[in-house]
Order: sequence, then structure tokens, then C-alpha cells
Amino acid sequence: MAKLVRGLGFALVVGCSSPKSTQSDAREPDVAADAAADVAIDVMVDAAIDVPVDVPIDGPSSSPRCAAGATIALDVSPLKITTMARSGSTLYVSTYDPANFGQGTLYTFDLTTHTQTAAPFVTTGILQVGESPGDVFAAEPSAGRIWQLHPGAAPQVLVSDRVDPWVPVADSTHVYWAELTPTSSGRQVVRSAIAGGPVEPLMACQAYQLAIVGQHIYCAGQNGVRRHRTDGTGATEFISYAGISVVFALAAAGTDAVFAPFGAGSTLFRVDSTTTAATAITPISGPRNSDVATSSDYFYLLDLTSAVRRIHRTTAQEELVYSSGGGRPVPQQWVVLWNEHLYFDAQDSQLGGTSYLMHCVD
Repeated sequence: MAKLVRGLGFALVVGCSSPKSTQSDAREPDVAADAAADVAIDVMVDAAIDVPVDVPIDGPSSSPRCAAGATIALDVSPLKITTMARSGSTLYVSTYDPANFGQGTLYTFDLTTHTQTAAPFVTTGILQVGESPGDVFAAEPSAGRIWQLHPGAAPQVLVSDRVDPWVPVADSTHVYWAELTPTSSGRQVVRSAIAGGPVEPLMACQAYQLAIVGQHIYCAGQNGVRRHRTDGTGATEFISYAGISVVFALAAAGTDAVFAPFGAGSTLFRVDSTTTAATAITPISGPRNSDVATSSDYFYLLDLTSAVRRIHRTTAQEELVYSSGGGRPVPQQWVVLWNEHLYFDAQDSQLGGTSYLMHCVD
């Protein structure tokens, strides 16, 4: 199946408070014919991950107020948002210029004041940012680099000379990402110590998103969901579930990994480290769920070009948080939570592709 093109529309970020196939054990080939083509395609599609984190949030609400509207917090036009990730109260927003696709611009945005805290950081290639317990890490596929982003400090190159790295995530000691394998056009998940050291392969996976849950790193991608121990020991385990093989939406939820296959009639699943058989949480309305974030009370799902919904973790009740109906901007890809606020990117079809970082109150 061809990879889904993501992040090529105009984008805005909206914030609100509280608001069947069997998986194959075989290593799958990349959809691109060769490494060079894969580099070009991967920068354009399947933008990097947003690894959500648990935060306190209000109890169930029968009428989420995010559905009412949003206000502009940051205008990044004419650039388009590709990914975003949070470190504390700092949100890093990665963008690209549609007129010069090879160039990236990174915005540093303070969520407490809604102001930029640093000048935009321009790179020769588009950055894909991903969260960790501390700093944010960014992959620059075209330049083969992994960057470390620390609020208040200049970005630093942590790893270089890799082949098409992307979807970085990290724990307290290591940064993980997916890259092309040296001998084929397939992809593998690798790791390197944040303090410095060699790059170590962990598992083969055509990664669309990565998430760290306990002692495992999970990979969602073209051929379902799989996991491997973060220390590199043991064998890769394949997660079984009833649904299509393509998965974009993946997140950590306490001791579980939660994910939703991409397609109509989808279901939200959970799996913990004691089993490889995923358990269905509930059927979900959105047919094209591109991201999921978790709080102590809710799972938040972004339905590509349609809506953001939340599902209560105890009752499994589904509620509409935000919809593109009535001429409102159209949600696109990513969900980030912070202090009972929900941020997601969207695009405004009525304003010629204008891109914003926006905020709404639930």
C-alpha cells in the first residue's frame, strides 16, 4: 500500500483545555524503489511522530467547548506545519516552505505566554520533531542528522551521517529513530545514547510513529504494530489485532500502548507488556485517525481532515472536541497535550492555505 501523504496542506495548530489483516512476521520492503527515492518520498510523507504524555485533565464533560471555535496564537504563513512536540511549557513547531520544499524552519513557542522565545531556526532540510521526558529531539532526513532541542539553548547536532533518519523519540538515556538500512531500501529502528556512543539497531519496521512504553519501544507503520526491548535484548514481537495493517496513531498510556488502525470502521486498541494480543477498547467514529494522545481521563484522536474526538478511559464514551464543520479550519495530523490544553494542527481552506498556531478553550 502506498504511503499516506501528510502535511502537504496548509496548517494551523489549535489548542483547547480539558477538553483485517494479520500482521506479517516477515521484514517488509520499503514502498520506494530505492534509497534515493525513499529519501525524497519520506520527507514529503508520513511526517514524524508526536509522542504524547499523560497530564491531569478535568472529568467527563457532555459538551466540549473546543467545538465552538479557536483563536490565533501564532501565524506561520506562508509556511506549512509538519510536526510539533513539547518540552515542558515549550512547544516546538516544525514547518516547511511549499515554494522551497528542501528548507525547514523551527519555531519555539511558549505555551504560558503564547510568544516566541527564540528566533526561528532555519535548516537545510525539514525537521521532524518528537518528544521525550526531557528535551525534544528532531530528525533531519535529508541531511542525515539528529538534533537535540533544549529550551533556552541553541539546537545541537547529536548524531550525524545517518541515512534518512526520522520519527525520533527518547527516554532518559537514549534517543531512538527509524532510518534506511545500509543494505536495502527497508527501514530499521535504531538507538544511540544521548551522552554519546554508537548507533545500535533494534528491529526492522517501516515506521510511521514510535512510542516508548516501559522497557519497550513500539513501532506503528505500514505493516501493523511491533515492539522490541529498548535495551536491544530479545526478539521483536508482533502485536496481533483485527484491523487493517496501516497504523499511524500510536501513543503511550501508562503501562499500555494504544493505537488505532487507519481506515473506516476502525477500533481503538490497547496492549501491555504481558501479551502480544491487543484488546479492543471501543469502535471509533473517525475513519482516518492519524494521531492519538492520552491524558489521565481521555484518549484524544485526530481524524485526518475532519475532527478531533475524545474517548473516556473508563466509560469509553466518545465526544466531539472539534469539528471542521461550519467553515472552521480543518484538522490535519498531530495532537499535543499540555496542562489540560489540547493542541492540534489544522488548515484553513477559506483563507488560501493560511497557517496558524491556534488556541481554544474547552
